[in-house]
Amino acid sequence: MALVSTTGMDPREGRALWSETISSQYCELDLVAPKGRFDSSLFSRPVGELDFTWMMSAPHTVVRSPAMIASDGKADFLLCLVTQGFAEVTQDGRTSLLQDGAVTLMDCDRPFRFGLPADFEQVVVRVPRAQLLARLPESVLAESTACALPGRAGIGGMLSQFVQQVPRLDPVSVQRSHAVLVGSTLDLLVEALTAGPALTGGAERARREDLRRAQALLRKGLHDAERTMPEVCRALGVSQRRLQTLFAEAGTSPSAWLQEERIARARQLLRTTELTAEEIAHQCGFRDYSHFHRTFRKHVGTAPGAFRRQP
Repeated sequence: MALVSTTGMDPREGRALWSETISSQYCELDLVAPKGRFDSSLFSRPVGELDFTWMMSAPHTVVRSPAMIASDGKADFLLCLVTQGFAEVTQDGRTSLLQDGAVTLMDCDRPFRFGLPADFEQVVVRVPRAQLLARLPESVLAESTACALPGRAGIGGMLSQFVQQVPRLDPVSVQRSHAVLVGSTLDLLVEALTAGPALTGGAERARREDLRRAQALLRKGLHDAERTMPEVCRALGVSQRRLQTLFAEAGTSPSAWLQEERIARARQLLRTTELTAEEIAHQCGFRDYSHFHRTFRKHVGTAPGAFRRQP
């Protein structure tokens, strides 16, 4: 876990350090802060492909401009949760007030403004773009930015509580369970976004539901190496072309998505069980150990046995 603090620093130096820190942590941002004290601190903890940060800070506003987007090319999404204080966020023509644990999604690939007019505490999760595009179409995400998702009830409340707890876990638990933590965070986020008011078009809702049904069915039969995509299509009642189109809109294909899920499951089992690599290969739907070994090494960069031995 990394820590940056401006407490006790000269205010001008503190603001400069904070600007550099958040631009490095998330994306290039312009910091606007009142003169005077600037006591701020930020803890960061990587969890698999995600990066969780907890911060507390004096009032300030950050702005991301088109020039900054062109300059750094960062296109991640930021899942933002204000736990104390409040924020006013603007993106894609929408402005929302975040308070009482409300959650919002910001897109680093488009301009935004994030204003925090009083002392605050916040949790931010940086999510690689590909991770969300594998779960929701770009059109849905574009309609979800800067929307306040209630953080006290429903799926939004579950997401809010879960995101707050992850940075508090001990390093050993994070290391062993990072695949579960990543999957749970993204699943809750997708549920919160799709249950919210952003999705109003009937056709869009139908596409989203079809994609979720397909992903659920593929995940349920992940262990079956013999199941074919035509069988999946028959179970879903859709054509192969329709299935390909659903996943293409999310930036992937059914086979590629399923393989990523199998690798994620294998990583989890290697970390959390005493199963042999051959048993894990079978449980994760690989034809044989050789196929599992080649695929795992290609995706993870190391062999299954070496991955299991890593601290």
